[in-house]
Amino acid sequence: MMQTSITWRLTVSAEGAPDTDDTRAQLDDHFDQVMEGLVKLEACNDNVHDPSLAVNLEKFPKVQIEVELLVDGIGPAALETGETILRTAIHGAGGFTRDWDERPQKGTYYEELSVELERA
Repeated sequence: MMQTSITWRLTVSAEGAPDTDDTRAQLDDHFDQVMEGLVKLEACNDNVHDPSLAVNLEKFPKVQIEVELLVDGIGPAALETGETILRTAIHGAGGFTRDWDERPQKGTYYEELSVELERA
């Protein structure tokens, strides 16, 4: 089976939150929940493997993260699967993506900076 390694670089902002140690800790907890969601989704999807999430909180309140997944298949189908898994993990952790219909004033928002696909 052909596989695709997908890497997303995203900006995450904690809109409406003060720049405090508590807010940074909450954001760190949020990223832990996203990673837990990715691992759970890997467990129930035979075509998704080896999720990883790297984050640097130094640029708070706009934080850049990198998420990697290995997905069975190639091209648009692999990307669609990966995007579905990533969005599900983000939403499951209480985060919002750009297509979210009703954005509250406070929340953790994700904006995609880039995505790379590479045959594995």
